[in-house]
Amino acid sequence: MDEMAIAGGLRGAPVELAPCQTVDLPYIADAEIVLEAEILPTGWDLAGGRFGEFTRLMGGLHWNPLVRVKAISIARTRSTTICICRGRTLAGGADPLCRHPPGAQDAGCHRQGHQCHARRLCVLARRDLDQEKSGRGQECALGALSVMDLKHVVVVDDDIDVFDPMDVEWAIATRVQGDRDIMIVSNARAKPLDPSLPQGFGVVPTGAKVGIDATIPEGIPREHYERITYAYAIRAKIDDM
Repeated sequence: MDEMAIAGGLRGAPVELAPCQTVDLPYIADAEIVLEAEILPTGWDLAGGRFGEFTRLMGGLHWNPLVRVKAISIARTRSTTICICRGRTLAGGADPLCRHPPGAQDAGCHRQGHQCHARRLCVLARRDLDQEKSGRGQECALGALSVMDLKHVVVVDDDIDVFDPMDVEWAIATRVQGDRDIMIVSNARAKPLDPSLPQGFGVVPTGAKVGIDATIPEGIPREHYERITYAYAIRAKIDDM
C-alpha cells in the first residue's frame, strides 16, 4: 500500500513530490529538511539511543549502521506538516477483516484515541443486520487480531461510543463474563517495544493477543441496557429556579 496515497486520501488532495538530488527516490516537496544518504557496508557498529518511544517509555540502545550524508536541502518557507497516523492505518487494516469475517453481516472499525496505545488497542463497533448474533463478536475480534500490531481488541455494540474510554469500560463492566467473552491467542507475533515481553538482541518475540466481546449477550433483551434518562432534563432552566 502506498503511504503517499493514504496521506493524499486523508488530506483530500494529492501529496506533491519532488526528486532527490543524489538518491533515486522522491520526497515530499514542501518538506522543511531533506537528508539524502547512503548506508555504508561497514556493518552495524554504532550505538544509538536511548530514545523515547510511542509507549511513553524509554527504549534501549540499538546498534545502527553508519551512513554517509550526500545532500541536505532546507526549505525557504515553512512547510505544511503531513503525518501518517499509525493508529488510523491500523484501524483501517482491521476494518475490512471485521466487515466480512465468516458469518458476520456488518461491522465498523474505529480507533480508540490515546496515542500511547493506539498501536496496541482497537475498539470495534458492530451492527448486526439480523437477530442471530451467536459468536459474531468473537469472529469480529479474531479478524481484527490478525492485523499486525494489534494486541487487544474490544468489540462493542453500536450504542457504545468507541472514542469514549468510559463508555467502552462501561460496556466491558456490564456486558462481559470473563469465562465466556474473553479469548486469548497465544504465541502470536509481537513487537519488541512491548516491555511485558522477554527482551533480547535479535529475538523476535511472541506473545498473547486478547479479544473481548463486550456486545450485549445473546438472549438478553436490549432494553435491559436502557440508559438512565431524566424527565424534563433538557427543559429545566437555572434562571427559572
